[in-house]
Amino acid sequence: MEVNVQMNGGAYLLDLSGKLDGVGEPVLQKYIDSIFEGEEGKESKISAASICINFQEVDFVSSAGLRVLLRTAKIAEKRGWDLTLKNLNDSVRMVLDMTGFMRIMKIEE
Repeated sequence: MEVNVQMNGGAYLLDLSGKLDGVGEPVLQKYIDSIFEGEEGKESKISAASICINFQEVDFVSSAGLRVLLRTAKIAEKRGWDLTLKNLNDSVRMVLDMTGFMRIMKIEE
């Protein structure tokens, strides 16, 4: 799993590539943690922060990948941030649909 993070104001874009599985999950989790921890230390609160995760180059998501997405969604909701998943391929979309994630996550085409 490779993660490229870009920031524009209070918006974070994470471009993923590879498999979001037991090996890739800690890689993504490290980046997510650094985003949330970095924002806690700032004196001025960002009024409308968001995270967008781009799945265009992701071909597989396991239960470990679902766990990091669920954890990220819970923290984002608690902080009032938006979390969006975009560019899901058919296999990733099917996993998210079968597990109910399509109903609880904001999906962008």
